[in-house]
Amino acid sequence: MATTQTPNAARAGLLGLPNEILHAIALLCTSPRDYHALGLINKHLYSVTHTPYTITTFITSYIKSQHTGSEFSHSTHNLEFLYRFIRERSNELLRLEREQGYAHHYTTKPKTNIITGHHASHHGANPNYIMFQEAHPKKWNKWETYTLRMTWSASEAWRLRNFFALEGTKPEQSESLCIAVNTEPRAELYQVMGDGPEEEPLDEPVFHYMSWSSRWITLDIRQEWLRSYHRAREYRWGSDSYAGVGLEDAVLVERLQECWMRHASDPYDKEYLVNCTGEVAILDYVGEFVSAAYV
Repeated sequence: MATTQTPNAARAGLLGLPNEILHAIALLCTSPRDYHALGLINKHLYSVTHTPYTITTFITSYIKSQHTGSEFSHSTHNLEFLYRFIRERSNELLRLEREQGYAHHYTTKPKTNIITGHHASHHGANPNYIMFQEAHPKKWNKWETYTLRMTWSASEAWRLRNFFALEGTKPEQSESLCIAVNTEPRAELYQVMGDGPEEEPLDEPVFHYMSWSSRWITLDIRQEWLRSYHRAREYRWGSDSYAGVGLEDAVLVERLQECWMRHASDPYDKEYLVNCTGEVAILDYVGEFVSAAYV
């Protein structure tokens, strides 16, 4: 009579595999959710999935896979910028709050391009705040960025806490966050013949572009995603693994990708997202946070 394998026997068979095979199985997971679920089966698989080499290899491979491929080629640069910017801002907030001497250094370091008063409106800033502009022509080798930052460390930390919707953030401060991408400008071609009474005739028609227009699409990036990401980074602060990528990085990339695909499935947004320009703008309660263009 045929026998059936009990669940305990199946688990015993999985745990009976060499650790090298278990590590290889973990690396075959196709999403951070699957990887995390594998580690929840039991303590042994948890230790396998949290081995520094295995988790780093999985996360690096996953993030790279989401930044390549023709299916996502139009979103690649925008999502990469958003991921890097969120990670950098999280690190900046942790340094301001936890790194000894960094807040003092931030406040006292010389600053240029101070923006205040009536000049603020030209930069999308609230005239009630004093800020300075930082320009990075080749940030991450490819992005030209302009960031407006607060002049005082306490003010900058307050603004970043609003960005991640942490405790103490007022609804009007966190809900004002806007993360948008620009779509490819559209142009119409018109022809100038030069045959008017006061114009000299042209041997060949001259073509010009006109009616340039673009459309900004606000991405539905939820602030609870930003908050959970920052909390995970905060938990690892001071550890040997902090400088490297963690599972929270892979989860953030996955969520950004899913957000983009939801917009891409919308009939109204899809037509525009196909030809995104690689231009990103983030605005918050204070004003313009950052504007960036892929060059």
